[in-house]
Amino acid sequence: MTRFRAAYILKKSIVLLLPALLGAGCGSGVPDNGPTDDGGSGTIHISVDESFKPVIDSEIAVFEGLHPGAHIIA
Repeated sequence: MTRFRAAYILKKSIVLLLPALLGAGCGSGVPDNGPTDDGGSGTIHISVDESFKPVIDSEIAVFEGLHPGAHIIA
């Protein structure tokens, strides 16, 4: 009888703990006031060789046109 009781207690513990662990693990990953890391916003400084400057300037203009929140400083 004790073996069945131990199995019952173990099963009951798993049933009670699993939802609690899943609930704790599914919290918000990014704090509301924390920095975001995506390609559509922010500012980045890059170094560009002078021979590529005209090409990079046109690429930056297109990128910033598509992503108004993003800025590239070359």
